[in-house]
Amino acid sequence: MAAAKARSPELAGHPLPWASATHMQLPCAWLHQLSVHSITHTASSSSSSGGSTSSATSWLRECPKHGGPAAAGAWGAAAPLLRELWSGSGLADEVPALTREALVAALGPDWIGLPPAQAPCLLSSAPSCAAAELASWAGYYRLRGLPLESPAALLLDAVLTLHAAVVRVQQQLLLAARHGEQATAHADLPAAAAAMAGGRAGQAAAAALPQPLVLHLLGPRRELDAWPLLLELGCLLPPGQRIELHLVGPEVPPWAHGRGLRVGPPAAPPCGRQGCSCGRQAAAPGSEAVEQQAARVGSAGSEHAGGPAGWQTLFFWRGAWHEVAAEVEAKHGAPHAVVAPNAGLAAFMEWIPTGTWLLLQ
Repeated sequence: MAAAKARSPELAGHPLPWASATHMQLPCAWLHQLSVHSITHTASSSSSSGGSTSSATSWLRECPKHGGPAAAGAWGAAAPLLRELWSGSGLADEVPALTREALVAALGPDWIGLPPAQAPCLLSSAPSCAAAELASWAGYYRLRGLPLESPAALLLDAVLTLHAAVVRVQQQLLLAARHGEQATAHADLPAAAAAMAGGRAGQAAAAALPQPLVLHLLGPRRELDAWPLLLELGCLLPPGQRIELHLVGPEVPPWAHGRGLRVGPPAAPPCGRQGCSCGRQAAAPGSEAVEQQAARVGSAGSEHAGGPAGWQTLFFWRGAWHEVAAEVEAKHGAPHAVVAPNAGLAAFMEWIPTGTWLLLQ
């Protein structure tokens, strides 16, 4: 409570008008205030009866009283579509593929529990990918055409943290290209960051991104039940960029271990759906030329990688990262970035073996 009060001046100036409520009230209270608490009740009831509703999945875990494992089942129990998609595939290592249009149609128009005007459009790419424009929630909302009243930010911290990791990879690659040597973990990055902020993430830095870009997300919990939101990453990166995202953690359901799913690339906005947020996206100056160059980069990268440009693949692995990393890397190669967005990373003893493994790699 003292920490929340200390942040009162900061939160008072936050661009999202509802942000202060999330720090000064109990979760049930601010979920009610944001008109999404009834969604958690629906999800909790559906999960306890053995099913799940896609419109409730994204908000299911935001309420600790109604969305925790004791009330709503194990993490991943409400993950939409995964069981259905995998049940239709033959071999356990087969990776089903579907377009974004097919995915969104299967999820339903209200799967995120918000009206289309308040949710990011998974069908449409962002008009530009400048690092500076995604350095704040206000910039992200403007880029994706979202009104500041939308509570979507509460569901997007993981995917934007992943995007920040990609920006870090871009900065290191840019430094390596400038200095003719590999950038180290202790490299001074402000100059590269300033260059990217003044230019475009879809230009020189993105041209050096590997195809595919391999990312590991450690310790997923609520991300399992709202996995389609992770596809927002593909909307923010340059067209043609292939992404391979591995969700690794002990909370991954046993039935999901080693399974994967491939989803097609987003298209240029607007998507054509009435009232969708993508119709209000704010294109930055020069974004058209940037996207044309990024498309050429992506096309060339897809030929080199031998796979379709712009597709995003998700894999799920049950176990601590240090237990399964060797298996994952043997099958898919080493990651370009490992992200562990866990508030207890420095406090809980069970993270020590994973941290040690990571430091030794």
